[in-house]
Amino acid sequence: MDDFAMVRVMGEPVKSPSWMIDCAAFDSWYMRRGDVWVPAKNVSTTHVRIGGEAKVTIDYGKYDVLAARRVGTADEQGMGRVRGATLAAGLLR
Repeated sequence: MDDFAMVRVMGEPVKSPSWMIDCAAFDSWYMRRGDVWVPAKNVSTTHVRIGGEAKVTIDYGKYDVLAARRVGTADEQGMGRVRGATLAAGLLR
């Protein structure tokens, strides 16, 4: 299936969020579960001037989509110029 979804997003802020933080970066991974894209992993790294490096990793694990249905395009729902299909996901475990 060619839906051209993003699988990985990496970045860092243009400006340091605080005088104590030297640099910060994030790395987010996404995966497909059925017809729904869900987060797979998030790694955030921050270098603090006094304390050194702090790294936080969130591994969302394996979960199944129990139900998903297509809700239609924005035009079909009367949302004006916004286009594209959206998915309504059921309960995730």
